Amino acid sequence: MYRLNTKLAELENKGERIKVALVGAGQMGNGMVSQMTRMKGMEAAVVVDINIELAKKALLDAGINENEIVEVSTVEEINKVNGQHAICKDFKLASKADKVQAVVDATGGVALGAEIAFNTILNKKHIVMLNAETDCVVGPILKKLADDAGV
Repeated sequence: MYRLNTKLAELENKGERIKVALVGAGQMGNGMVSQMTRMKGMEAAVVVDINIELAKKALLDAGINENEIVEVSTVEEINKVNGQHAICKDFKLASKADKVQAVVDATGGVALGAEIAFNTILNKKHIVMLNAETDCVVGPILKKLADDAGV
């Protein structure tokens, strides 16, 4: 873990950050957003939930000011958000956005998790599975797809 923190700090010292989209702003997703706001070299650029108020709450709970949160409904809007955090209802927007480098699935649904991971991999983004349910059912298949895609 120390080595990871050191690499992330080096990244931030260079003026760079990993832009993450988090899908699923329930208990686990909310906690993940809070963790990311306290880490160097990484930020929750987009928070996605079908309940837009939960997405907004995750950022507010993490100490983000309300005026730094922008609701978006297109990929283009996500890509234009600069210095703020985007919230939306559709995970496909986040997985397609140029500014997003990695997607975290914190939904807990097997079929939805598989769809999130598959779309993320197809869009050449890294996928992080906090969704143990999906990982247990199709994790090895998703791993092979991700390896083949170079993510």
